[in-house]
Amino acid sequence: MARFAKTGPEAVRTVVLQALSEAGLAPDDPRIRCVALPRLGPKVLELMYLPAVQELLVVEPVRLGARTGHLGCGDLFANLADLGARDRLAPDEYALVLTGGGGFTWSCLVVQQVGDGWGPDDEEPDQRAEFPQGAGAARPE
Repeated sequence: MARFAKTGPEAVRTVVLQALSEAGLAPDDPRIRCVALPRLGPKVLELMYLPAVQELLVVEPVRLGARTGHLGCGDLFANLADLGARDRLAPDEYALVLTGGGGFTWSCLVVQQVGDGWGPDDEEPDQRAEFPQGAGAARPE
């Protein structure tokens, strides 16, 4: 366990700093709104993730897994969905999303809320699905 207590925070620190560097952000950038932790138990979070997060970032980490628990590789997608559904980010704000794998791999995504989330020119997307023409394809009217 002592090995993981050393390796985990070092790995988290490395992926956070690399992701921030690649995104052109400093750890204390005021546009960083939150850091979403993996959906792991409190002991693992306190051992591997929180030491590095609390050392590097001025934002509070958020734990989004209370309703689901750990989802394996689904933690990433569930955290992204929760960040969007809960409107945690205002336009031009960032979140860091941390993940870890059973093979003792760590990753960090930097995501940004662009505009109001709909896309170019802040227009709501067309809700009609497009279907290809041809044999066996039907187009709803």
